[in-house]
Amino acid sequence: MSTAALSLARACLGLTTPILISAALVACSDDEEFQQAVDQVQQQPQATEIQAGQRDSEAQQGVEAATASAIAQQAQEQQQALQEQAMQEQAEQVEQEQHEQAAQQQEQQATVEFEGARPSVSPSETSFRDYETSVWANTTEDDTATFALDADRASWSIAVNYVKAGHFVEPASVRAEEWINAHDYEYNQPDALDEFGVTLDLIPHPLDEENLHLLRIGMQAPVIERTHPVNVIFVADASGSMAEGNRIDIARATLQALEGSLIPDLDRVGIIQFSVDPIPSSFVPHTRPGSEFLQASIDRLLPYYGTNVQAGINLGMQLANDARQAWPESDNYVVLISDGVANVDATDPFAILRSAGEEDENNPIRLITVGVGIGHYNDVLLEQLAQYGNGWYYYMDSPEQAWETFTPENWLRLSTPFADQTRAQIRWSSETVAAWRVIGYENRRTSDESFEEERKEFAEISSGAAVTIFVELELTSEAQSQAFDQIELGDVEVRWRTPRSDESNRQEHRLAITESATPDPLLQLGAIVALAADRYGSLDGIGDPAAAEVHSELQVLRELLRSVRSDELSHLETADELSSVIESLLAATSP
Repeated sequence: MSTAALSLARACLGLTTPILISAALVACSDDEEFQQAVDQVQQQPQATEIQAGQRDSEAQQGVEAATASAIAQQAQEQQQALQEQAMQEQAEQVEQEQHEQAAQQQEQQATVEFEGARPSVSPSETSFRDYETSVWANTTEDDTATFALDADRASWSIAVNYVKAGHFVEPASVRAEEWINAHDYEYNQPDALDEFGVTLDLIPHPLDEENLHLLRIGMQAPVIERTHPVNVIFVADASGSMAEGNRIDIARATLQALEGSLIPDLDRVGIIQFSVDPIPSSFVPHTRPGSEFLQASIDRLLPYYGTNVQAGINLGMQLANDARQAWPESDNYVVLISDGVANVDATDPFAILRSAGEEDENNPIRLITVGVGIGHYNDVLLEQLAQYGNGWYYYMDSPEQAWETFTPENWLRLSTPFADQTRAQIRWSSETVAAWRVIGYENRRTSDESFEEERKEFAEISSGAAVTIFVELELTSEAQSQAFDQIELGDVEVRWRTPRSDESNRQEHRLAITESATPDPLLQLGAIVALAADRYGSLDGIGDPAAAEVHSELQVLRELLRSVRSDELSHLETADELSSVIESLLAATSP
């Protein structure tokens, strides 16, 4: 075995600072000689850094070896003491929180019944952003809607988890487009692999059939083959707040499911755990999936102290960039698994992303965020990091959901991007559309002029993903008279950039459509989801004076869902979840 291989193995396994980690990453390889060196180094105490001018002195080597052994033993004792202290503090914190939760539960009084239990207000210390709800626009004054597309679904998962836990859904947590896109409408695949399939439907408005219509635009990305290996670096939150509930269990399951979905002979994966700072003992550089060192690090995931998301992401992006340079044909991902409660260094998503310094648009590092937890949860940070970090945002409420979400098949699609910087523009005809209002996408709106620009905050759409847009319409009197003939409502244009290419793409589709007198059940399901999310999410909070009107509309939607479910949707799990969510929304808005 060469001395160079042995030194390289020591460097890869004994790193203690982000700078040394980054410097050694590219040098670490997968060859047999390096693995033999790793095995040998694992059986020996780690050597400390030896000054270059003293390496040839045998006497000095003996002294430094003894010193290294003493330092290693001292570090091990300190680490053990810190872990014991952390576990004691964690136990005290859990006990205190249990007392506080018990006191809060005693103070709550029953005012409504929902599945035999009273939903409570939202958990404390949660961060959601209440985006301004879109308003109606007269076509003669504004005939264009422009926004980035969005295939995220975290907002829906959060709502379902809140309802399961017996909490009211926080209106500010509702992003209607994520509720809509969390459901599968079984769109047809596009005719070609370089375009979106477009589905159009026009139905009478479920809440105002006499005066309004509801337009659905479904955009289906093709299923394409994965042609590049992927490099993934896990950035796992090991802060004290992760001790709450089953967050650590969910995080471990997510890590294991993602790692198990990678291809052993093709992909590479590494892990960083962070608390106040990255934890050196948990670091594993990019290696092949199935590595025993990676599994050992996942098994050791434990909560410690504060949360320095900035430090974790910075190091993760640095390592991902090094991997991108070492293996330029790979797609690169940083997966942050956290409750988002940042309290050390930068806590603002834009400050965190600026410090990460990702600039390569041709082969971007995609930042994926996976949220866990209910109380002490920062949805804003995780959602914005994903939106402006070229990635997507998921929320896990159980280990089982993690395994179901990140199956090998699902990950294969998620890690195969079809379109980058994807946005849509709808231009309405004033002859047929008197007024219009897009449901959701409030935090994805952009100026009409920016439609021709390419911006990284515009969405990435993965292989096989579908995006759905619902629009409330007031038709002109002329258009209403030809409701069962084909109506020209305008046109929709989609623009995107082909991943790993300078190629910009555009696709236009005429909004020529005939009103459907008998909409299919999945279309009705989508309409119910869209309107329930939109109306409830428009409230300023639980107790808003406008809640009475929303309550009446939710009652109409509940009856519609019951009639549809009794027909063709009874087998769908999402339909059952929607029924439970609507019942909870009704309880929250009850007079």
